[in-house]
This record gives sequence, C-alpha cells and structure tokens, in this order.
Amino acid sequence: MGMAASQARLLSLTARLHDVEFEAQSIEQAKLSLADQEDAVYQKYLDALDATCITGKLMRDGEQATVAATFQNLCGGWENTLAVGSGNLAYGLVNQSTGKLYVTQAVYDGYKNYTGKDADEFALQMLGFSQAEIEAYIKHRDTKGTFYPLSDTTNSTASKKLVKVDASVDSYADGNTYYIKNAEGGYSECTDIASYTKKDENGNTIFDTDALSTAELYTEIPEDDTTTTPEAVIVDVKAIDEKLKTSEGSYYQNIFRMIQDCNGCEVIGEEYKNDSEWLTSMVEQGQVGIYILSESVDEEDGYKFEQTSTSSGGYLSDTSISSIDSTELKRAEAEYNKDLKAINRKDTQYDLALEELETERTAITTELDSLRTVIDDNIERTFGIFS
Repeated sequence: MGMAASQARLLSLTARLHDVEFEAQSIEQAKLSLADQEDAVYQKYLDALDATCITGKLMRDGEQATVAATFQNLCGGWENTLAVGSGNLAYGLVNQSTGKLYVTQAVYDGYKNYTGKDADEFALQMLGFSQAEIEAYIKHRDTKGTFYPLSDTTNSTASKKLVKVDASVDSYADGNTYYIKNAEGGYSECTDIASYTKKDENGNTIFDTDALSTAELYTEIPEDDTTTTPEAVIVDVKAIDEKLKTSEGSYYQNIFRMIQDCNGCEVIGEEYKNDSEWLTSMVEQGQVGIYILSESVDEEDGYKFEQTSTSSGGYLSDTSISSIDSTELKRAEAEYNKDLKAINRKDTQYDLALEELETERTAITTELDSLRTVIDDNIERTFGIFS
C-alpha cells in the first residue's frame, strides 16, 4: 500500500515538474518576444525622428521660417502663407487620378455657378460684386478711373446715384462733387467746374446756362434723400479694378486659371485641409501632385500650370518633422518611454514568475529525490524478505 501511494505521488510530481518546466520555457519565449518588441519600439522612435514632411518658406516678422505644407497654406485661401517666388503666382493640388484641381467648397460652388471664361469676371463674382457691376467693369476695364452706368441698379454695392443739373433752377454748391457725361456713355468726375459756372451780379457762383447747353453735368444724390429719382446710377470701375488687384482678387483669378487648365475641380475633404501628414503621404504615393502656376510668354493665355516637387529647387523641400515641430519630437519621446516602461514591467513580471517556478521546481525535485529513495528502500526491503 505504501509503495502504491509513493508511486502515485511520484507520478503526480513528475507531471507537475513537466508543467513547471513547460511554463518556464513559455515565459522564456515571451521574454525573447519582449526583446523583439523593444527593438521594434526603438525602431519606431528612430523612424519618428527621421520622418519628413513637405515644407515651404514664409516670411514671419521679417525673417524666413519653415512650415509644414498643407492644402490650406499652399492654396486654400487668398491669405495663404507659403511663398512661390518671382514669376510664380500660386500653388495648386491636383488629384492625379481624376486630373481635377482640389478646391474649397466656396470655390467649387462659385465655379459651378459660373459659365463664362473670364478670370476677372469669376474673381469679381467671388468677391461679391453684383452682375451689373461686373458687366460694367468687363465692358470698360481698359478705361481706368471712369464711372459707368449700371444696367441693373437693384443689387449694386459700389454705386453712386446721380441727378442731372438744371442750370435754370439748381444752385451751385461748393462742397458737391459733379460728374460730366462723356461721348462714350461714361461719366468722369468734373475737375474743371469753373468751365460750367459764372459769377452773378452779387458775386455768387452760379451755373452757366450757355456752358451746360452743350454738356451734361450731374451731381450725386445724398444717401438720406429718398424722394429724388436718380437719372443715372454709376459704378467706379477704378475702385473695382483696385479690389481685383488685391491678394484676394489675384487668388480667385489664379484659381480660375488653374481650374480651367485641369478641366474642372473637386472639393477637398475638411479633414485633409490642414493635415500635412496626409499631403506628404499622398504626394509620396503619387496620388496628389503639387503644381505651380507661372506667367509664361510662350503660352497663348500667358500662363503655364505644371507639376513641381521638393527637388525642383524652389520654395518646397522635404524636412524632418522633429526639426520644425518640437511637439512632434516630444510626442515621439513620450511614446517611446511609455512603450519601453510597459515592456520593462512585463519583463519584471516574467522574472518574478520564473523565480516562483524555479522555487517550485527545486521543491518538486527535492521531493522526487526523497520519494525515489523511499521507493528504493521499500523495494529492497520487500524483495529482501523473499530472497
């Protein structure tokens, strides 16, 4: 009976010893896997330090700075910050799959609602001028500083309402601005009012009836005058031209030229507008191309739109992200330290588990040795009786 019990205990301990050794081998394998994980974490950290993005140059407080290129600061608005250099006008992002220019929703809607082919006309539409004002400008854009009548006075935003001077009843007012109608149908500010006035017997300045018999002189109706019916509503073409020449006006002109060259446009997703990583990745994969609009005497319309790159020697370049954004470097370091601490914690847990298994293995081995001794003694004793 004693031998049977000893034998059963021996088998139980042997099985447990095999389990302990298997667990120890599994933990050792896991520790080797941790070493691989540590190498991977370190490599990820090095990759983060070596990661680059497309950057551009801008002037900030009189000094040149480098910033990550995004859709927004390349071509997403008239106030975009990245420089393009002498002779170059604007950047554009093109979907290489469709050949269409990426634009904002506002530009897309504006282009969709415009059926013409004139960059100035499109820009004025985007700037908020009425159709009547745009028509007046397009018709007379080569005659600067002259006022022209509007075909539609309802929606005008920069108009002047005029009434014709009647020399027989109207009194001359020294503070008023007067306008002369010319043969082309336009109006000019009268700079020689003396030619149309004279002195009366009391020395007062009055309108000269004879002079006005051969010319049409107008004066502006005060804004608070709601009773006088205007005889002409005019717009200042020069003022519109000055607005068109602002950065905002030029932006819309250039956008139109680029859209025309791409035969259309599509809206960029809001989530990508300020994402430099997305832009860099898409350019690297060849899915997005960075193009630049330049003046060119060789092209029929005076402009060319062609692809550029960071190796073209312009204002774009590939730059280490950590060198232009310290937060990216700190983020990479923080993530590396966090992952490394997690690996070290697991390694410590594995070491403790191995110590416990080693302690158990030692105890089992000791007990097995004792059992084998007892079994050997029992065998010797039992067989000695029958010998």
